[in-house]
Amino acid sequence: MSYTTVALVNKHVIAPPVAPNTAITLSVQLKGSDWTSLSGGALQSGSVRVEALTQNKPQSEALKFTASQAQSASSPIAPGSATIAIDSSLGQLYIENIDYTLDYQSGSISAVTGGAISSNATTHLWYFPLTSYVEGVDYNIDYKLGRLKRLTSGVIVSGQSLQVTFTPVTNPLDDSVYAEAVNEANQIVSAAVDPAEDFGADLNLQAAATYLAAGIVCRVAGTFALAGSTDTKSASSWLELAESFRKDGASALDRFRPPPKRLNGPQLV
Repeated sequence: MSYTTVALVNKHVIAPPVAPNTAITLSVQLKGSDWTSLSGGALQSGSVRVEALTQNKPQSEALKFTASQAQSASSPIAPGSATIAIDSSLGQLYIENIDYTLDYQSGSISAVTGGAISSNATTHLWYFPLTSYVEGVDYNIDYKLGRLKRLTSGVIVSGQSLQVTFTPVTNPLDDSVYAEAVNEANQIVSAAVDPAEDFGADLNLQAAATYLAAGIVCRVAGTFALAGSTDTKSASSWLELAESFRKDGASALDRFRPPPKRLNGPQLV
């Protein structure tokens, strides 16, 4: 039975503004099979990349530009390791962001309009490739707690230096949190006072479920703030609001319950 909705809860709890998604890259060493914390908070699902420099000699290849576009090897390129020249003799070097732009993750290179690389030119690229590792095969990610560990069955060596790129969760109050809170609150109300589901349109039950769901949402926000920051002021505010909503919901449920019937006193017979 649905006593409240996401729209009603949204009127009571306004999610904080979402910060732009910003990827972070860290140098990390995974030792044994221990968990290593990345951000102190949740990570966006699927945002983690784990890579490493695994060779000590640069790789070289010729690149043919077509319509001012070229593609490097399929492997990612270690940041700052690329050099592009007119030929293998290094007679003329091209300058990044003046003659070309480079996406290090995909290896895609584009000539800059007005730069020294002409259309249909052949160039030579030197770079250190990055080896990409596979989630679930070489390492595991706990997205909720923002931590990473190597799998002993994979190819990552204990203590190996890795480059880990990830995007932190900046706002935990997405639509799924509201939907789950509404579902939980509806179940609480039904179990408490409406097991036969006879009173779905009752405004008092709607208010009770809305307050309970709002409290659940605030508790999620408080837990997230507490886990992701050493400043507990924001977490305390969310948790205090959660308790206030919980009390309002419980009070609304109490008002719905009929008063207990008094037993008749003993009578003389």
